[in-house]
Amino acid sequence: MPWLFVPTKTHILVCATLLCGMLSAIDVQAASPFDGTYSGQQTVTEQDNTAFCYRAKKPIKIKVSDGTFNFRLRAKFKPNIAADGTFKDAKPFKSSGKLSFLKSETFSGKFSNGTLEADAGESCVVHISAKKN
Repeated sequence: MPWLFVPTKTHILVCATLLCGMLSAIDVQAASPFDGTYSGQQTVTEQDNTAFCYRAKKPIKIKVSDGTFNFRLRAKFKPNIAADGTFKDAKPFKSSGKLSFLKSETFSGKFSNGTLEADAGESCVVHISAKKN
């Protein structure tokens, strides 16, 4: 005669606890409609005559994942994208030179129809124009 296993309340409770633990470990974030990789150009719109600003004009690639992304000019940004595609952030950074002090750098823009248009900076300001790949 085959052996028959009859689960008790304790068995069911242990299995349910293990299952809930496994499910909570899974990251269940919804994808944002702006997720993807954007490639384009970063151009200088306000020059402060520093070596940093002269090097700021360059091709750029930004990867958006779960409605957020990383960007760095002098400060490090990780803005969250609103439902309408806009974002805005401000971060402090330490200026260089003999009289270094904290300054605030801003970063704002909008994702729309597969494009990104944004501005970032303080005394050296850049404009970002990129399209979704």
